[in-house]
Amino acid sequence: MLPAAEADANTEYNGHGDKDVEYADADGADTVTEDTDAQPLLPLARVRKIMKYDDEVTNVREEAVVAVARAAELFLEYLVEETYREASRQARHAVKRLTYADLSRTVREIEALHFLADIVPERRRVRDILSFVQAPAKVGEEDGMEA
Repeated sequence: MLPAAEADANTEYNGHGDKDVEYADADGADTVTEDTDAQPLLPLARVRKIMKYDDEVTNVREEAVVAVARAAELFLEYLVEETYREASRQARHAVKRLTYADLSRTVREIEALHFLADIVPERRRVRDILSFVQAPAKVGEEDGMEA
């Protein structure tokens, strides 16, 4: 167990009575502050409701709801950070706003996000989709086959 002086050196209070824990690399760079007592920003009642959509889930403990909400927030944070990085890399200058195209490109480029490809597809024009859908019918008619 750390002496009180050493424990307090890595612990701060954010003014709301919540404890912050700081993490740093070995060289002391890239310090990240994690609020250990913070409630998730997502509405817990809605998270609970989504969790209960599964027929096998009948009762959900409060701790599980908080954990799932916090995990969702961390995932969204990761998704936005990666989208910003990808947009900055493509634009080669500071990005002021992210677009759907940026998000879609990020989902295609980062392997860990490929599971979202059906949810965040690349935008396509309706006429391009219609020409693609109608193209096989024209090929079949030329061969003398009925559609």
